[in-house]
Amino acid sequence: MLAAWIGQARSAELTLVPVEVNGQPGVKALDPDGRIVAVMSLEIAGGVVQALRGIANPEKLAHLGRVADTRRLLREGRARRMA
Repeated sequence: MLAAWIGQARSAELTLVPVEVNGQPGVKALDPDGRIVAVMSLEIAGGVVQALRGIANPEKLAHLGRVADTRRLLREGRARRMA
C-alpha cells in the first residue's frame, strides 16, 4: 500500500518530506508549489509496522500550512496521463 502511494506521489510530481507525526515516523506530501497535499504516518511497535495512517482532508491539514488544491492536482495528473 505504501509503495503504491509513493508511486502515485511521484506521478503527481509531489515531494515527500520526512516528518515526525505524533511521535512516529511519517511523511508530508507537498505539491510543486510547496503546499500540503497529505500527511502519512507509520505506527511502529516492537520494530514492526502496526498501522499506516493518512490524512488528506484540507480542513484537518490547514493548521500545518498552505494546503494544495487536490482536485486541481488530480485534473492536471489525468491530463498528463492522457497526453
